[in-house]
Amino acid sequence: MENLWKLFGRMIRDYYGGFARSENRCLKRDFLGILKIGEAIQINDAVLFAKRMEKLRKRLIALWSRFKEGIISREELIEKSKPIKYAMKRCLKDYMHSEQRCVRTLARKLLKRFDHLFTFISHEGVHPTNNSAERGIRPAVQWRKVCFGNRSDNGAVLTSRLLTATRTCWLQKRNPLEFLVESIKGYRSGSLAPSLL
Repeated sequence: MENLWKLFGRMIRDYYGGFARSENRCLKRDFLGILKIGEAIQINDAVLFAKRMEKLRKRLIALWSRFKEGIISREELIEKSKPIKYAMKRCLKDYMHSEQRCVRTLARKLLKRFDHLFTFISHEGVHPTNNSAERGIRPAVQWRKVCFGNRSDNGAVLTSRLLTATRTCWLQKRNPLEFLVESIKGYRSGSLAPSLL
């Protein structure tokens, strides 16, 4: 895993099991799970657990924001986050034997991967959420939603290639339509298509 991090950097993940060994968790996603439990169940354990963890998360994100604005250093961020992390761990331990199964399960899951919740505190370039990744795939999700899927394997390949090319052009601040027009012209004339690299 360490070799992959050297090549591509650290990955921020949510509950998808394929990345279970990932070194960072999406703090927002994990805590949204807690809030949803609190709102949905409206049972004391769930509500109290959700409120305690959300309060601590907000304190941690406020601290992170001060670091990002240059108000505090990385060393100060690490030091000032210790009491918050301790309080979060204490809260998770308090609820890992809750009578509410969903609260108990979530507390145990978060406790098991506790250190991975805070990779963003000690590693440069790692953020507490995976918002940028989600924004990156949002156009593809919307496209697939309105086009009602594909009718063939060739259609699936075309869709994936168009979405990849379009997103890559946006990231490179290029016009995707111009890129596609040049690609089709190159294909028809037998010359090289423009590169996305």
